[in-house]
Amino acid sequence: QNTIRDENGFRIRAAEIYITGRLTPWSTYYVEMDFARQNEIALNSMYMDFYSKDMPYLSVVSPFLTKVRVGQFREPFGIEQGTSQGLLDFVSRAYYTDLRVGQNGSSVDARVGDPGLNPFGKDNGSGFMQQLDVGVELTNALSQWPWRPELQMAVINGAGRNFNDNNADKDVTGRLLLNPLEGMKLYLSAYKGTSLFTNNNAVCPGTSTEIQACTDVRRFRQGAMYTYIPPGFPRLKLQGEYIEGYDNGFRRRTWYQYILFRPFSFLPNFEPAYRYEQFTMDTSRPNSTLDRHTIGFNYYFHTNVKLTVNYEIKHDGNEGNPFVTSSALGGGNGNANNKNFFTTQIQFRY
Repeated sequence: QNTIRDENGFRIRAAEIYITGRLTPWSTYYVEMDFARQNEIALNSMYMDFYSKDMPYLSVVSPFLTKVRVGQFREPFGIEQGTSQGLLDFVSRAYYTDLRVGQNGSSVDARVGDPGLNPFGKDNGSGFMQQLDVGVELTNALSQWPWRPELQMAVINGAGRNFNDNNADKDVTGRLLLNPLEGMKLYLSAYKGTSLFTNNNAVCPGTSTEIQACTDVRRFRQGAMYTYIPPGFPRLKLQGEYIEGYDNGFRRRTWYQYILFRPFSFLPNFEPAYRYEQFTMDTSRPNSTLDRHTIGFNYYFHTNVKLTVNYEIKHDGNEGNPFVTSSALGGGNGNANNKNFFTTQIQFRY
């Protein structure tokens, strides 16, 4: 009810505070918390990094193993998914990181049998890709090779931020970063794992009209991403991501492309921006795609003080689909995915 009523107001989007430092000559620590959530003080990241080149007994493997990260961290997948809120170029994240689909707090209808994108029964496990999880990450950077490849691989719980593992399996995710051209970064990412479908915290064992409760749901993701700042035109930035995958056999696809440009040399702090994105809930079902145009600009009063103005033009193709499981989320003004959205954001970093 509060979500429906809160159509015009002020919000603290994020209040992230982090502490970092060196613990030993060969390790560092990082802790980040978000104080903006209404129902909790959320622990975002808490991890330690160990650098093999600085460890006498591991220096021999440093050409092949650069860094080991242990704790809760942003999963190595894609670009935006692993970017802190304060470093984003738009107010709202792309659909693939914060869109909630399915039964539990859904914003998009799902077909019968579809576990959705939030099978955990909690509000911090949403999105086509979860941002944070607990596990171990290995990094191998080969700066002396052509295209300067960097490989990041992680074994994680797959249960989301601030939750212990909820099944016997571990998830695996990885990202390969390449530099094929000057000013370009190319990413190839993959994710494979399982998640426990709880049917909105149902008591196990239990049943659901859509899917057997308290069973594991297979998940797979793969994608290609890039950023490009032309060397001869540094005032232009292009970024895009394409991701596809499935949840228990239901295949999905999402992509976005955006452009940032600083057109006036006499106004170097003014940065117009445009993003177009799509999220297809079920590639085998017609009329299941969400579209969003985001138009706006950033203005930097200072390196650490940024004003962002965005206007989002949104459309939910699930409108009127006879195969959805809920009639409340179809089309019209009752669906937030069909409501255009205007927002301004002032951001301070210090």
